[in-house]
Amino acid sequence: MRSHSTVVLLLVACTGSEPTLDPVTSSETSPLVTPASCNVATYGAIPNDALDDREWIQAAIDDCATTGGRDVYVGPGLYLIGKSPAGFFGLDLKPGTRLRGAGRSASILRQTAGIGPSVNLARALGDDITVESLTLDGDKTNQTVNEHRHGILIQNGRRFTAHDVASQNFTGDGFYLYIDSADVTLEHVYATDNDRNGVTLGGTSTNVSILGSYFLANAAQQVDSEPGAPHVVSHIKIAGSTLDARGRNNGYVLTISGTGRDTPPGHDWTVVGNTINGPILTVWVEGVTVTGNSGVNPTTKPCFTAARRSRNVVYSSNRCTMTQTTQSNVAAIYVYGTSVNDTPARVSIVGNTVDLSGAHADSHGVSATGVSSIQVVNNTLRGPGQPSAISASGVYLRAALVDEDYRSAKVAGNYIANFGKYGVFVMGNGAARMLALDVSGNTFDDDSAVPTMTVGASLTAGGLPVIAHWRAGGNLAVGGVAVTVTNQPPTPEG
Repeated sequence: MRSHSTVVLLLVACTGSEPTLDPVTSSETSPLVTPASCNVATYGAIPNDALDDREWIQAAIDDCATTGGRDVYVGPGLYLIGKSPAGFFGLDLKPGTRLRGAGRSASILRQTAGIGPSVNLARALGDDITVESLTLDGDKTNQTVNEHRHGILIQNGRRFTAHDVASQNFTGDGFYLYIDSADVTLEHVYATDNDRNGVTLGGTSTNVSILGSYFLANAAQQVDSEPGAPHVVSHIKIAGSTLDARGRNNGYVLTISGTGRDTPPGHDWTVVGNTINGPILTVWVEGVTVTGNSGVNPTTKPCFTAARRSRNVVYSSNRCTMTQTTQSNVAAIYVYGTSVNDTPARVSIVGNTVDLSGAHADSHGVSATGVSSIQVVNNTLRGPGQPSAISASGVYLRAALVDEDYRSAKVAGNYIANFGKYGVFVMGNGAARMLALDVSGNTFDDDSAVPTMTVGASLTAGGLPVIAHWRAGGNLAVGGVAVTVTNQPPTPEG
């Protein structure tokens, strides 16, 4: 039992002052407590005593919601949070609540051991909820395996903000935007060592900004979108953040996704200025800009994949180094379609730097197969500099679908060096058509000790019978490249 009287607690609840911050336990600046703030200590929450504090912290949240202060302060220390009898969560954050600690490393809320399946440490239901300057901990080593046990579930509300919050060690996700979450800001958050995703954008998540944050060593994806029909995830910005699986899996660190070909696509994503150590998948989405990011990809997946009905996708000014040596026929940038009306269109790959010098010998720089339209312009693509057992190329284009034309492909102004066989290789399946091809103004080079990329561009060696309009001018062969362009189409340039 707590030593505080409930009557006394309610009388003094909103007059508590903040304890002095110990600089040894927290390096963050402690927020000031206004007179209207509710201090959980005055409700009986005692840190570091190995007892469940959920009831007392919830009392502070509930009381502040009715008094109008709505500012709940959690002092330094470790607080245990059990399951609420009201639902599958511990703390129930009310609309307008601001739950804040003394600093991310100072105030820690930890789930009690053996809490049961599908219990989230906190639920944010409603508008204008803020969580800041604390850590949420799932204590996963003392829980059963359950992928639905998340740090915080955000649902049916606008203007949720998390600032300087860590969500770690959960058997599910760190942060889960469940249904109808809008105008969400996750700034300087840390989602680490969770057994599912760092953050999941689910349901209808819209206008979400993820800024200056870290998603590290989560077992599935670091950032994932899972809309589910008929929902749409849209208007998402990820900037200045770090996404890194830290070797926990061989999967995507970021998934930009809709639900399917015949459902409304996701749309309007911006991924800018991040450190991304791993692959990104874009599928069934329109209006995606991935620009100014850099990182090392150790997995067997491409750095960037635009799959199926991905439209108006831009990869620009990114730097990606691939290091995997176990799997052949992997491209650093992969664009592919699967069937009629399920093909990428208007994909722009511009000004990127791709380094495959330490990757498998049978690696491609860019591979685009079954695509409607693509341009690969002004990139620097450097290959492994080793002999290849396949047609390993800087840019590999394949018309693969007989029921949908490869409408246009432009490969221009690139520096392409040291691939296993070709700078550019164009092929088909004998029945598919490529309507327009432009391979111009590229520099083909091989400066490896024993050059293997001896042909700059081969345009029809792979059984492509029809290229309606094509041009291949202004290309330059240097270094060990002996032939600039070969196997030109039989039809005249147009």
